[in-house]
Amino acid sequence: MAVLTYANKKYRTLFQPYRFAAYRIFRSKAIQIDSVSYVLVGQITEEAGGIITNYLVFDEAKGLADQQIAKQVYKIVVYAQMVEGLKNLSKIFHMQHKMRQAGVSELDGFEFVSEEIARSWQSVMATYQAIDKKKVWYREDWLVLLQDMTSFWKLYEERAELLLLFPKKELEKKMNKPVLIDEPPWFVREARVIAPLFQIKTLEVEVEPMKWEKWVQFSAKCALATEREVIISTKADQQSVKIMRGFFYILLVGILTPFFVYRMYVDGLEHLFFLVLFFTIYMALYYTNRYCLRKSVYVRLQDVWQAEDKQVTKPIFSAKATSVNMGVSVFYVSLATIFMFGGAIYKNGFDGLALFTLILMIFTIIFNIWFLYSPFVEKDVTFYSDKLRAGHRVFPRTDMWQISINKDDITYTLYLTYTKEPYELYIEKEYREQMKLFMEKWCKDNEIPFTLFRKEDRNI
Repeated sequence: MAVLTYANKKYRTLFQPYRFAAYRIFRSKAIQIDSVSYVLVGQITEEAGGIITNYLVFDEAKGLADQQIAKQVYKIVVYAQMVEGLKNLSKIFHMQHKMRQAGVSELDGFEFVSEEIARSWQSVMATYQAIDKKKVWYREDWLVLLQDMTSFWKLYEERAELLLLFPKKELEKKMNKPVLIDEPPWFVREARVIAPLFQIKTLEVEVEPMKWEKWVQFSAKCALATEREVIISTKADQQSVKIMRGFFYILLVGILTPFFVYRMYVDGLEHLFFLVLFFTIYMALYYTNRYCLRKSVYVRLQDVWQAEDKQVTKPIFSAKATSVNMGVSVFYVSLATIFMFGGAIYKNGFDGLALFTLILMIFTIIFNIWFLYSPFVEKDVTFYSDKLRAGHRVFPRTDMWQISINKDDITYTLYLTYTKEPYELYIEKEYREQMKLFMEKWCKDNEIPFTLFRKEDRNI
């Protein structure tokens, strides 16, 4: 039984205002500190590693723990997560021990793991297995785990630093670049076990094994939901999840499924195709929405997690906007269904196919009207010194050859170097005045022409 399990309804409700949409919520075992039991509730945005990227800590009365306690609980849970991630080291160390006994030669510079390191890891696993069965981790439990893990890592960190070179060589091998011919596979396997613990690929963050303690402390600060100044998950994100859930239960399950089941009962299985098609359309929308939500979380979290790097630029201005491009795309879908309905009526009259296209047309038209005012088209526009971010899309200064504004100071058109299709943003009313003043200065600083919108610019 792992230290983290799926959170029950009680904890999901407590965590709901802080959750990242499209990610599951976990809860930890009870951790007792100073005679009070605490539970960590949080989310992991990259399952390959043990780092929790969003969390809160609640006490026995379901109140929020103070920041110092929260970070201490986070450290205990992440260390336990680290042990979970390194479990396979036991098999790998045992395999290397048998190879040493069999007289297998070592690679120069990469020796088999030492007996001291192997014994230290056995001590860590013995401690973890002893407390893993408990529902509450008392001070004597988690304190021994932290001490054993710290002792092991002091012995292992230099080896880990060296082993992390191997996954890079594996990547080079796939790219048809030269690698060491006698690269030992057992070292590669060991490296693959430890590598995910020191990077969050989606956030483009990586740390050296020798900085593990600092990495956990930094993560505890960045991931604490009440301490972040940057808004990661917006109301629009949460609403889009509710909307997709509503579509499924009300439209698909409540209306379309009974209708087509009835039609199949009356006319035969020919209507099964239409039902499957609607479910397919829904699944495409569902996964597209989830992908966009997760991409938005990644880019917003980068502002927090990359703050440790002094070279990373920080946001200098933000505004709310609507993506015009997304609304146009949905309009074309609605227009296509109108032509489909007209064609079906013209060819065969009002038959089963025409009925289907009529339902599809009504659905898409209603969806199109709603979509223009929905959270799906809402965008957080964030400016940096050398780039612009709209939702999860990032536009470096070098990708924009011109930006124009319409005469009402509402719509901004971004002309891009890699496509003839410009990207348009409709700025919300309360941000328009500030946006224009900032955009004029930002374009001047980045030497991007800022002009009044002209239709002929689209054809250049």
